[in-house]
Amino acid sequence: MSQLITEAGQDARPLSVARRCQVVSLSRATYYRMRQRDRPVLRDMELRDQLQGLGLQWPMDGYRRLTHALRRQGVLANHKRVFRLLRADN
Repeated sequence: MSQLITEAGQDARPLSVARRCQVVSLSRATYYRMRQRDRPVLRDMELRDQLQGLGLQWPMDGYRRLTHALRRQGVLANHKRVFRLLRADN
């Protein structure tokens, strides 16, 4: 379905998002939700790489200390996000 909408936007005169959704009888919210799902989560991957590097340096540190270590490196990451990523990786 999202491929059909994407192909409709590649014409000489592209349709608006609202019109494309209307043609295939899809809500705009669903269109944007599908677009978001198709994108890779690069921001999380970069943060995961940094967390894994820090985890190798200090294997016994928890999410709080790793969050502070990230802040010292200039990376702004919420402690809840760090906790979620560490829990998913471990």
